[in-house]
Amino acid sequence: MFRETTTRFRRNYYQSCLIIPVGLLIIFIVVSSLEKNDFNLKVIFSHVLSEKKFTFLFLILIFLKCGWSLHALKKDIDDAFNRFNSNSSNSRCYIKNIFNPGFRDFLLSCLLPLMSTFSFSDFPLATVTMFCSMLGVMYYFYKNSSDFFPNLPLSVLGYTLFAAVQIDTSEAEPQEVYVFGDTNKISEFVLSERYISYLEKSDDKTKKIGIIR
Repeated sequence: MFRETTTRFRRNYYQSCLIIPVGLLIIFIVVSSLEKNDFNLKVIFSHVLSEKKFTFLFLILIFLKCGWSLHALKKDIDDAFNRFNSNSSNSRCYIKNIFNPGFRDFLLSCLLPLMSTFSFSDFPLATVTMFCSMLGVMYYFYKNSSDFFPNLPLSVLGYTLFAAVQIDTSEAEPQEVYVFGDTNKISEFVLSERYISYLEKSDDKTKKIGIIR
């Protein structure tokens, strides 16, 4: 997915998706630890370095990095929208009735195996190591897959990702594209024709990513 974009764009998109699973894992750790009364949060602000403290702070850093990636991604899309001009020089596409699918499957495949197999209280380092390894493997397959990858945090901030088909092309088979559009205009966009402005261009024609208004 998004092969016709820079590595920076793909990395920011993927990391911004992880805000919710990482945040849920942090909340799960805090709630379960308070319930078992085996991890005092005051330890975080002490000078004592423990395995639980190290892994917990590491998760906090990952969460902050994901937040920064979401900010950078939104800024890139905002800049593209500010430069967008609907005219005949832009390509046209047909918006399918497919947008932001697969988020539930993403969360379940990412968090449930981890929570049901490992315990942060008993194995904090193993839990976080397994979690990060799983995210790394997912990123590798995400880079080399045409599957639709959901980004709910970006949708909350106002941009929804739609599946579309480029219609003004001389190719025998229409080119599939992904486009960002206003979340508040989902009903208006689906099953309609729109001008599309591509965010980035390269010689890779596997997938394209653009914006619509």
